[in-house]
Amino acid sequence: MWEIRFHGRGGQGVVTAGQIVAAAAFREKKQVQSFAAFGMERRGAPVTAFARVDEIPIQTRGMVQHPDVLVLLDPSVMRFANTFAGLKSKGMVVVNSIRSPEEIKVQINLPDVAVLPIDATRISVSVFGQTSIPFTNVVMVGAFTAAGKIVAIESVIAVLPQFFPSKTLEQNKKAGLLGHQLMEDSLRRFAA
Repeated sequence: MWEIRFHGRGGQGVVTAGQIVAAAAFREKKQVQSFAAFGMERRGAPVTAFARVDEIPIQTRGMVQHPDVLVLLDPSVMRFANTFAGLKSKGMVVVNSIRSPEEIKVQINLPDVAVLPIDATRISVSVFGQTSIPFTNVVMVGAFTAAGKIVAIESVIAVLPQFFPSKTLEQNKKAGLLGHQLMEDSLRRFAA
């Protein structure tokens, strides 16, 4: 079973990101769970969402305590101690950041995890324009599909109409595809 925890800020679509991953996995005939945990519902407040994906029925209930993958929609959430709590050894962190993996590893003090940064804010601004809180959720889901290989980008694109109105659907598709492509390019560079 894959356990994924999403961290970000209210208004970025953290909960929607988890739901998109679950819907895409369900489309692939996998077993899924998706839910969120947050306190005061206000823009900019920390938000956490969870997803589980497996080939067999999922019996586990409750919040994801020991994620295989962290998806960080906003780089500021790296400052919170609980962001990295329970991350499995050899886990993966897909993070919206312009910093190098090495710089981030030093900051978070987790040398045995894969850190995969992507400049999701830049992609969001290029697709949606400047907004008060960048729409990084679909960009990060696209990056996650390339990094984790848990769900396919094609499945993500196929389920986006469930989450976005027609007036922003094409922009969200473009954002997801750009996130996926940029992460694939980064992974090729890291492997070389």
